[in-house]
Amino acid sequence: MSYTTKARMARTKTQVRQENVTTLVNDLSIDLTDAFQLQRLAKSLHRSYENECNYGLTPRQETRERNLWAQVEEIAAKYSLHVQEQGDPRGWPIIIDREPIDEQRTSSYERVCPF
Repeated sequence: MSYTTKARMARTKTQVRQENVTTLVNDLSIDLTDAFQLQRLAKSLHRSYENECNYGLTPRQETRERNLWAQVEEIAAKYSLHVQEQGDPRGWPIIIDREPIDEQRTSSYERVCPF
């Protein structure tokens, strides 16, 4: 497969974000506004995890991270969903599902796009 064919097959961040919103809305019955808010929170958490990994967090940044998670949990509770933090800066930071999240099979749960 040529480079240009691979490039055409690659999805843009915008396409990934749109697919993720569609999944959150259709599969988990989250309101569109809340789906966008979850993505914004995911982006902020992702940046926070990168900073924590690279430099460590100040007390102010730690407080902000806790507040971001409180907002995520508030949205999840509104829809009776379960959330889990995925703090590795290489991945998507929020894992969300209707069922309680089991550490052994996290790959089958929906994640929230941080782009």
